[in-house]
Amino acid sequence: MNNKALKNINQILILLLLLSCKKINYGRPEEIFLIPKNLDNFVVIYEAEKNIDFNKDVTYIIPKNGVLKVNFQRNKGILNHKYILVDKAGKEKYELQNFAVQKYKNKIQNNTIYQLDAIDGSYIDSSFVKFIRNKTELSTQNPNTKKWFGIIIGKANDNQNKLRGKLFAKIDSISKK
Repeated sequence: MNNKALKNINQILILLLLLSCKKINYGRPEEIFLIPKNLDNFVVIYEAEKNIDFNKDVTYIIPKNGVLKVNFQRNKGILNHKYILVDKAGKEKYELQNFAVQKYKNKIQNNTIYQLDAIDGSYIDSSFVKFIRNKTELSTQNPNTKKWFGIIIGKANDNQNKLRGKLFAKIDSISKK
């Protein structure tokens, strides 16, 4: 075989490898979040101990108040998330880009809406807290805590600390119910 033929075979093999990696999706189906376009944050509360079946894609429809409670637990590991802003009719409008990735690539556009940050944690509801002294330590170690996952949405020049504070206020209001 000549060098040109070997080069063509190598290019085809590399292309096939890249295409197969895209199909694998890191071994995880997609978790798709449909978000009302007027929200600047949302939170998903995981209320059960059982893990979600990750043999298929999962679509979360985030309500207007930005709080979605689900009756399963989030698996750990590589996440394959897709965030889509939708209009009132529920039609796909805009897929959010990850701000950190775009900043790294030096492709930030100030008029674009991004996923600014992804944060997760846990809390103990107020009925359980009454009998506990060290709430913070227990909320991270206790298996009876409720886990949550939140996303902050905004433009490149938005005050991320202010948006993060709004997300935490939302979680605090839920945890005290």
